[in-house]
Amino acid sequence: MLWNEIITQEDVKNFNEIIGNFHDSCLKEMCFSSGGYVSTDLKMNVLSNPIARFLFQRQSKNPSSIEVEFSNIIQINIKPVPENDGVDIINTHLYLEDKIFFWSEKDYQFWEEGKEKCTWIASKVVKWRERDDLLGEENVYMTD
Repeated sequence: MLWNEIITQEDVKNFNEIIGNFHDSCLKEMCFSSGGYVSTDLKMNVLSNPIARFLFQRQSKNPSSIEVEFSNIIQINIKPVPENDGVDIINTHLYLEDKIFFWSEKDYQFWEEGKEKCTWIASKVVKWRERDDLLGEENVYMTD
């Protein structure tokens, strides 16, 4: 499955249209890699190359499920939805401003106060791909 890189404001606009502004969707899963690791000879690789993947599912077709990869992450805020609250996203957008991509589950923008109350991410690179094969309740990133 090929990735579609988002580079321009037009790409952002097209992506938001394709995903229907995330209407009636949910953030099913996310995974994060810092880029650092310890090699088999126990040497530390301390180079930072943060990448996060978000898997969204939605109650519409074409696509019903997408995977979005954020790289060169500036900041990420993870705020679980309180127990017994709905995880559905009503309407939100991906934004691009000053070469920074920003997505928030409650449609905040990067500069707005209050965004710490929800999950959001800011990065310098974004790409996405359709993943309708990943609909359903089975975990994708945490399989054991």
